[in-house]
Amino acid sequence: MTGPGLESLITCDLLHAMARDVTYARGYAYAQDGRVQEISMLDGVLSARVEGRENYRVRLFRQGDKLDFDCTCPVGNELRFCKHCVAAGLGWLMAQGTPLGAEAAGTVPGDVALTRIGAFLDGLDAPALRELLLAEARMDGNLRERLLLREAAQDADPAAVGRLRAAIDRATETGGFVDYDDTYAFASRLDDVVDGLAALSDVNPAAVVGLAEHAIRQVEEALNDVDDSSGAVGDVLQGLLELHFQVCMETRPEPVDLARRLFTAELETDYDTFSGAAERYAEVLGEAGLAEYRRLAQDRWDAVPPLGPGERDPDGRYHRWEITRMMEALARADGSLGEQVAVKSRDLSSAHAFLQLAELYREAGEHDAAMEWARRGLDAFPGSPDPRLELFLADELHRRGEHAQAAELAWAGFARGPSLDRYQLLHEHAGRADAWPAWRERALSLLREAAGPVRARQRALGVERMDAHSQLVRVFLWEEDVEAAWREAAEGGCADELWLKLAEMREPTHPADSLQVYLRHVDEVLVSTGDRAYTEAVRVLPRVRDAMQRVGEDFDGYVARLRETHKRRRKLMEMLDRFERRSAAA
Repeated sequence: MTGPGLESLITCDLLHAMARDVTYARGYAYAQDGRVQEISMLDGVLSARVEGRENYRVRLFRQGDKLDFDCTCPVGNELRFCKHCVAAGLGWLMAQGTPLGAEAAGTVPGDVALTRIGAFLDGLDAPALRELLLAEARMDGNLRERLLLREAAQDADPAAVGRLRAAIDRATETGGFVDYDDTYAFASRLDDVVDGLAALSDVNPAAVVGLAEHAIRQVEEALNDVDDSSGAVGDVLQGLLELHFQVCMETRPEPVDLARRLFTAELETDYDTFSGAAERYAEVLGEAGLAEYRRLAQDRWDAVPPLGPGERDPDGRYHRWEITRMMEALARADGSLGEQVAVKSRDLSSAHAFLQLAELYREAGEHDAAMEWARRGLDAFPGSPDPRLELFLADELHRRGEHAQAAELAWAGFARGPSLDRYQLLHEHAGRADAWPAWRERALSLLREAAGPVRARQRALGVERMDAHSQLVRVFLWEEDVEAAWREAAEGGCADELWLKLAEMREPTHPADSLQVYLRHVDEVLVSTGDRAYTEAVRVLPRVRDAMQRVGEDFDGYVARLRETHKRRRKLMEMLDRFERRSAAA
């Protein structure tokens, strides 16, 4: 049902006013892209899931005459109105059929405004329209650049190509570091360049090849001074690459020269921009271009020295990683297992290199050779064997029916570094050998044996909060034996996150025990100051409240005491205020 009054409070103008222009623009883009999901309005609270780097939960609700909010993203945790909140509000408006993009006054939807502007422009003759645009271009540098791009993109003359190149240089000039909040505007300027090049491809596609390559180099250089956490500039770079490829497919530039440029770009870029160029551009390059590309790669490859286990490049002049990737692509194109092995075995400096060779042989169905490379990798690094090699070899042993040997190999890894991951691997391999109960007892004994000295040392040092039994707690939680995990935690201590997990799992049946864990955690967190400590303390308060309700204690009184104890911490007081408002609205 619709919340009382909230639907009249949420408007495009209000959302825009609560967010900065850049934040609003990003939220608008999220809403238009369909990233707002699971929108609901219940008891005056708007809830939504917004897809970003992760899935974030947003709540919008009314507090008096104001719109309040919370979001699970890092910006929301800092009590700032984020793009996800904007997107949630706009997504709800869209679901109600409200057009987005209201004018500043908040009364005329954006599409109606554009209709009126269009009608106004229709009434102007060409000279008046020209004067209007020139006047606006004098005042608005971005508009001026867009018009210059449009003008140059319609002219096949070499001078116009030069003007486009200059426009690329201006658009990619950062003028210093471009922080996260300014990246969207910077990427928008670059988008205008891509649009201009795309328009030029209609009248002079051959010129676009070189211009696109220049733009790609300039954008790569600019990325050194841009916080592109949002990926906006990276998206522009991908658009330039796609445009370059499409124009090359259309114009078929001279293949040998193109091969040389692609080879240099792939070898020297810091952003994998032209990664796999020989495969992607194979049709454009043809036999002559591919032959030149291969010649260049082979010349560089011949200078790369081989590396044995643990060895390092004597210097960085070889571009080892890049040229290896090129040679691997060429070997794959030829379909020769021998060539692929020859390329990969040039660098045996890491255990992972042996694993790659073992996997290569396994994919080819040559299991004996695969096992040989895996064993060689383990022998090459006896002090620190790679768990992935051990797992590979264990799988091959199972394939041969040698299950007991596979379990022994898994045990060797567990014994070197007892952990939950190793325990799970031992469980898998010993289970396939039908011998898990015996191996389990042996593994638990080893974990307790390893915990003993740690526990004794912590007690001797007077450590109040021991964590010696963390691994045992993790193991029993994985086995879903919560009571055994609790006993281990009580005996030898465990990490804080494990205590909290145990408390949450046991709260329905042991609320008093859980409450003590929660209260202790809040007290320990608030020994420190700062947003991170305050956020963590407030995050646990709902658990404190639920546990107190179960045991009949006064949660409001606890919060009041918390406020009195920490009353000088203004930011914490603000967070407690927000927590109580959210609780009241829920």
